[in-house]
Amino acid sequence: MIDIKLPKTLIKQVDEHVLQTDVTTEQQIEDWIKLGMMAEEHPELTLSFVKELLQLKK
Repeated sequence: MIDIKLPKTLIKQVDEHVLQTDVTTEQQIEDWIKLGMMAEEHPELTLSFVKELLQLKK
């Protein structure tokens, strides 16, 4: 694991989002990174389909 510095405003947005979920800030950031990577690698897929694929992988 490595430490990455992110803007405080971004962390605040993630923190606000995770209040509505049952994941940690770190887990949400990891999920969004994976979502972005898969979406970028497969631009032909819809975002909702990519989200479903990631849920199946868990």
